[in-house]
Amino acid sequence: MPVDNDEQGTSQEQLFSNTASQIWPGLKSNAKCNIIVRIYILRAYNLHPGDISGLSDPYVEIVLGKSIRISDSKKYVPKTLNPVFGR
Repeated sequence: MPVDNDEQGTSQEQLFSNTASQIWPGLKSNAKCNIIVRIYILRAYNLHPGDISGLSDPYVEIVLGKSIRISDSKKYVPKTLNPVFGR
């Protein structure tokens, strides 16, 4: 029996809300909350060369959405395509 788009969308929303309530019990749907995100940058492999020498001076830059940009360009790793950041 074919299901129209409205019924399918409703069942998907219910499935998501049931899953979310199992992971975060007591969290209301669409409720704003503050979270902490930890990002560990250990190393990178086979980066694209950026210098004439065929190497690069890579650094970590993280972009979250349109408003948050974290750049660590002062702690670059010189002349490598496989940097170890360990941060």
